[in-house]
Amino acid sequence: FSTTGVSFSPDGQKIINVGWDKTVKIWNLNSGKREKMFKAHQLLIYDLALSPDNQYFITTSLDNTLKIWQAD
Repeated sequence: FSTTGVSFSPDGQKIINVGWDKTVKIWNLNSGKREKMFKAHQLLIYDLALSPDNQYFITTSLDNTLKIWQAD
């Protein structure tokens, strides 16, 4: 697995990473454990961005899509 994008949540409590495996993974920094993982695109996800209010994040992929996700 190779990570292509990583971002901290605005509150500093979580990390979200994306990569070659087409998944989004959300990690809890306090526990070090993965909280969620889901397949998000058909091809490599190459970037992500979080909204300043921690409500949404966006993923972009080589499958020519951009997806907006609700963080909860």
